[in-house]
Amino acid sequence: MSVIFLKILNISLVAGWLILAVLLLRLILKKAPKWISCLLWVLVALRLLLPFSIESALSLIPSGEIISTDIVTSDATPKINTGIYFVNNTVNPVVEETFTPVSEVKKSSLQIGISVASIVWVAGMIGIFLYSLISFLRLKKSVSTSVPVNGENKRIRICDGVSSPFILGIFRPVIYIPSGLDTKTFECVERHEKAHIKRGDQFWKPLGFILLSVYWFNPLCWVAYVLLCKDIEAACDEKVIKHEDKSFMAEYSQALLDCAVQRKRISACPLAFGENGVKQRVRGVLNYKQPAFWIILISIFAIIVAGVCFLTNPRKKELKQMPPELKVSFSDTKDFKIADFTGFVPAGEIPNENVQEIEPEGDVQNLELEKHFDCLYSEGHENKVILDFGEAPDEVIVKYLPEITFSDTEYTDLPYDKKTHSITIPADSSDLYLVEAMWNDIGKAYFMFGIKGKDSILLAEGPVLSDEEELPEFNFLNTFADYKYEDGQYVVDGDMVFQYKKILVGRSPNAECMGSYIVLTNDPDITYEIVDRSLFSSNMKDWLTDTMIIGMQPLTDEFESFSCWPTENERIARQFDADDHPETDIAGEKGTPVSAVSDGTVVSAEFSTDYGNSIVILSKNALIRYSYLDSINVNECDEVKAGDVIGSLGSTGRSTGPHLGISMTVDEKPVNVMDYYVKTAEN
Repeated sequence: MSVIFLKILNISLVAGWLILAVLLLRLILKKAPKWISCLLWVLVALRLLLPFSIESALSLIPSGEIISTDIVTSDATPKINTGIYFVNNTVNPVVEETFTPVSEVKKSSLQIGISVASIVWVAGMIGIFLYSLISFLRLKKSVSTSVPVNGENKRIRICDGVSSPFILGIFRPVIYIPSGLDTKTFECVERHEKAHIKRGDQFWKPLGFILLSVYWFNPLCWVAYVLLCKDIEAACDEKVIKHEDKSFMAEYSQALLDCAVQRKRISACPLAFGENGVKQRVRGVLNYKQPAFWIILISIFAIIVAGVCFLTNPRKKELKQMPPELKVSFSDTKDFKIADFTGFVPAGEIPNENVQEIEPEGDVQNLELEKHFDCLYSEGHENKVILDFGEAPDEVIVKYLPEITFSDTEYTDLPYDKKTHSITIPADSSDLYLVEAMWNDIGKAYFMFGIKGKDSILLAEGPVLSDEEELPEFNFLNTFADYKYEDGQYVVDGDMVFQYKKILVGRSPNAECMGSYIVLTNDPDITYEIVDRSLFSSNMKDWLTDTMIIGMQPLTDEFESFSCWPTENERIARQFDADDHPETDIAGEKGTPVSAVSDGTVVSAEFSTDYGNSIVILSKNALIRYSYLDSINVNECDEVKAGDVIGSLGSTGRSTGPHLGISMTVDEKPVNVMDYYVKTAEN
């Protein structure tokens, strides 16, 4: 119910723009025929009736969904998207601060509030429908004593219990006229009510009332319904008098005054002759002139334009060039390098940024930095760096981390010169620079680049190491974000919540070796290819929305051998065959402990139709799968040592009996696990 209410609320808010446009067009087209105004209200009805809308570049609607239904279907941070930047920027911080759940209690209170609002909405609809039903039954009772005109015409009836003429009924409408009218007034009334029937107004007014009953919470819908009723009556007046002379118009105006009633309630029926805006209608009748043909053409064109611009939703904003490109160079050279693009937030979503800024932390060595960030070499250059964005941003923030140590040092703000599009860097230093660039009409983009000074070991052809020294090991794992595991979820920065932690293994296009990503995600089916593509794709659809990279690592170390046999039984039931059976089957009894053959990280520990309960462990550049297990004792991303018990032998999946299936791929190529087994005296 809450989701339906939010969808109805969004339709109402979006239709509000069309109602405002119709109000403006009614004033501009006041010399046009009144049926033009009725057609404008038809556009409003379509907008309120259709649960969907096509996207158009010509749409003048700022946003097709102002309030997302995610606030009740997920843990998404509450926000609005009006499509108007300054409104989002002003309102969203307040909304986030007030309604962002900091605990389960607060989250449930927000959902309860929306549920209560949906119940009030339904109650309002029921109340309006009941009021309308009671009014209809009372009116039906008041005309029960009516008689046909001249005793013959059953569609036109005279009744003593009514004070003004009206039509009652939709599919078989009947005209009710109060008794005691003179002949001229009776003729005017009859022609007016028959004009209603010819125009089908007995359908349009109830439809308008039904829509009002659904969208009763929107004041603009009440304004629209009241004006619709007035425009329907005015259009019927014009239909009756448009071919008549001035004397008939005077008689018609007098009939309006004679049948005028003071009705202060709003209802779906009847269509009453003297009920809506009698003074304005009399003035309109007496001043009526046939509109010029060009006015009608302009009016029809205006209706078409209004339909195109307000019945469609705006297209989702996409950058002409995505991702935005930043080129950096020293001021005394033209040797530009392209900075790494690390994130983007479209305009309209900036107050609730859900973007991954790559801010490495931990102990990372200078030696391998150039493999991950584009760097400039400062030796022999001035200390001024040019930032070339192509199109100048509205705002730029630059921060740097001194000495590229990625230790606990905090980032330092660096002044940006908007006139020269440059920054002045510390002399002879090796620093990491983070750039935030904001375009008001596009969004905010994040970039990263490094600068190495003359003391950087990267400037040398290679480090000189003594016999005792070893090249420092580079490990890029767990350097991108701080997270905590709380209540079965992974929480980043206190507000971003993920359900899964995964290690993904694969090979990037044209890469020399395999690599791995460690991610926090809400997508259980996330793959290495999806994450890898997101880092290099210029298509925003490829960028990650519910996944955060918390680490990456090239798998450069070669898997050489293992000496730890996985089970108690050494009997091989079936040998490896690269074409027909790419695994080795080891016989055994159900429940026998299964051990890891080498150190590594658990990539997956799950059930599948083919492999049953299976575990995949990453060991250097090898993936080792243990299949058909009876039980699993490890979790995804666990670190294991050779000899650790990871599960028990079984017969799950496509297995014909208790055994362990062990298979291995090295650098993505299936290999015979026995080629890597080295039997020692201990085993």
